[in-house]
Amino acid sequence: MISKGKSKTAAEKEWLEMVVSYATESGWLTNMYAGYCNNPTQFQIDHVLGAQAKRKINGVSVKVGEFAIMPIPMELHDITSNHPLNRTLKPRAYRDEFGHETEVWERLVRDMKNWLQISGETLPFDNDLIEAVMR
Repeated sequence: MISKGKSKTAAEKEWLEMVVSYATESGWLTNMYAGYCNNPTQFQIDHVLGAQAKRKINGVSVKVGEFAIMPIPMELHDITSNHPLNRTLKPRAYRDEFGHETEVWERLVRDMKNWLQISGETLPFDNDLIEAVMR
């Protein structure tokens, strides 16, 4: 989804495709959320900081919102779900169980790095962006 008429950059599109592929092809969602929802592999993309979020990197304001995304089971994200751990409706309950969203995102990125390494791929951003998201 493109927010407020804003187009994604090539790197943002590449990252979204990588996240969707990882969520679809790896067992990450099942490993992370099995036992908490009925179908952890049916997912939506969550903007951890908001799609338009910016952070300072080396003194320059950089758009990081489209990089700070993660797959999350529909039951735990969709506004129509009344799941007790729904991140959208009950963020504190989600955080109490899984950790802060930025921590979950950082775990996703770390696991994806290892997964991508097998195919010789790399992330479309560097550690500076990861550190900025974590602030």
